[in-house]
Amino acid sequence: MQNRVRFEIFKRDNFTCQYCGSNAPTVRLQIDHKVPLSKGGTDETSNLITSCSKCNYGKASNLLEDNELHQYGKIVKSRGKIYRQLKVPEDLHAGLKTLAAQRRITIIKLLEDYFLPKTKKQ
Repeated sequence: MQNRVRFEIFKRDNFTCQYCGSNAPTVRLQIDHKVPLSKGGTDETSNLITSCSKCNYGKASNLLEDNELHQYGKIVKSRGKIYRQLKVPEDLHAGLKTLAAQRRITIIKLLEDYFLPKTKKQ
C-alpha cells in the first residue's frame, strides 16, 4: 500500500484508532482491513480503517459486524460523558481538548511533510 494512501486514511480517521479511540502519538497507528484480505477484502479505501497496533493484532483476521464497530464508536464518543462524571471542570476539559487538537495539528503537519511530495519551486 502506498504511503500516500496510508496517510489519507490516517487523516480521514483523524489519526485515531477507530476501535478504541487512542490516537497518535500515544500509540502506533496502522491501517487495518475491515474485511481481511484473507476473507476476500480489498485495498479499496472504503475497506481500510485506522487502528492502533494492539487493536489490529487483537482483531487479526476476524470479521467485525457493523454493530460491533458501532459499539467501538460509542466508546470513543463517550469521553465527554466520562469527563462530566468525573466532574472535570469545564475549563480544564476545554483546555485538554485544545491541547489534543494542537498536538494533532502538529502531528498532521509532520506527517504531511514526510509523506507528501513537496512541489519544487520554479
